[in-house]
Amino acid sequence: MATFRVAGASTEYLAITGWGVDDVKLAKKAWVWLGQRCKTLDVAPASYEMEAQGVTSENFPVVLRVVYTVGPKIDDKNQLGDQEPPLLLYAKLVALPSKKKEDCSSRVKELVQGALERHAGAVAAGMAADEILGEACRFAEDVLERVQLDLGKFGIHVYSANVKRLRVDMPASEQKMTHLEEELSVAQLEEWIAKLRLRVTRLEEERLRVTGPEERLCNDRLMVITSYLLEVLALRLSRHGRGAAAAPAAAH
Repeated sequence: MATFRVAGASTEYLAITGWGVDDVKLAKKAWVWLGQRCKTLDVAPASYEMEAQGVTSENFPVVLRVVYTVGPKIDDKNQLGDQEPPLLLYAKLVALPSKKKEDCSSRVKELVQGALERHAGAVAAGMAADEILGEACRFAEDVLERVQLDLGKFGIHVYSANVKRLRVDMPASEQKMTHLEEELSVAQLEEWIAKLRLRVTRLEEERLRVTGPEERLCNDRLMVITSYLLEVLALRLSRHGRGAAAAPAAAH
């Protein structure tokens, strides 16, 4: 016996496993036979807010809070060179039976959270508190790039990564904090923007010199850093807006 299944929305795929199928078979419509399982995958990007902690080289706690928008990359079948297409890698991650009873979103979120915690901890451990606070841009960029490279192995692409908070908890006598929404000075914002723009320029130049998998990895890095730059530019714009609104009030 068999049933005919059709994926609904444009972002949906049928993931078929079981009898006669090696790992996972993806289709927009298919016959599902006895002994097979069919799961509908929605590959639309989803956003997750999460927090990771680590310690600096002096053992001061570091907290990084990020909002990630992630999903499978379905427009580049050769993203990983000779390896399997990203969408198939993603399907294997979320469609194959698991001992844990969890949905697709939970599996993806758990993977992203694990990558963020692992890399935030590793990068923080190699830097002093003053380095992280003075080079917040470099710290966050390094973590975000490493996370993207990790997730790419599972067919997951980071469409945007917005850093909401980067904090280092130091003794009261020397406590400092970097909070993207409130604590950064105008000078720090301008310096951050300049560094991100330089990084984008260098990645664009590098992309012209490489081909194949290296070019695709460069494109992934460029997308993450560009998204990050847009976030900081939006923060600067909101700061200017608040400043302009405060000026007339002060005049009264």
